[in-house]
Amino acid sequence: MFASTGPTQDARRRERFTTEIRGWFMPEGRTVGHQVQVCNVSQDGAKLKFDFRPDRIGRFRLGLILDDGQVPHYVECEWRWQAQDSVGAKFLTPLPLGVLQRVLADAGASGSFL
Repeated sequence: MFASTGPTQDARRRERFTTEIRGWFMPEGRTVGHQVQVCNVSQDGAKLKFDFRPDRIGRFRLGLILDDGQVPHYVECEWRWQAQDSVGAKFLTPLPLGVLQRVLADAGASGSFL
């Protein structure tokens, strides 16, 4: 017999959007960052793809490069999982809907928000 995933987990899956935008990975306490690809974004986190296999750390800042390409929107993150060169980032505070909409617009994705 299989356990139901329940409405909470199903809703969480619906909130994820496939994206491909640039970002900056800034380890906590450091001033030098690494460029990453930001994928599968939601208000609560994202999947990051690196050009190398990064060392696991606890917290970091993620700079989302948005439409103007000038000043990134920084989000405080926690490292959740890692698979080779991909890392799961949990946003410590939810991404504002306006920023999420800009991310989706930049990535050519679409979505609606309640």
